[in-house]
Amino acid sequence: MLTLYHVAVATCIEIIGGTYMTLKKSKILALIILIPFTLLTFLAVKDYGFIGIFKEIFKNFATIQVFIDLIIATIFILVWIWKDSKKNNRNFLIWLIITLIFGSFGPFLYIISSKEK
Repeated sequence: MLTLYHVAVATCIEIIGGTYMTLKKSKILALIILIPFTLLTFLAVKDYGFIGIFKEIFKNFATIQVFIDLIIATIFILVWIWKDSKKNNRNFLIWLIITLIFGSFGPFLYIISSKEK
């Protein structure tokens, strides 16, 4: 079943890929999303701790499903980063490690730190 979440992820991938926006606009969009997401992450870690967040994920099948869905989306984003980093002579391994450790912050920082074309 196609959900609003899936449509949003697909749209973000197209935006990040430059289908609808220039690189400068995608950086602005990334910053607009990153700022409140950073606050949300801070509050979650403050309330539950880093390990506590993962304990909450595995409490029921609904949260496990969302977690697995995020892993799948992350794989798609990492494939895009891998292709883009090869094309733009950037070190993919650094962005892979950052993404695996810090989640969505990796792709956001990748977009923000990219050079203007």
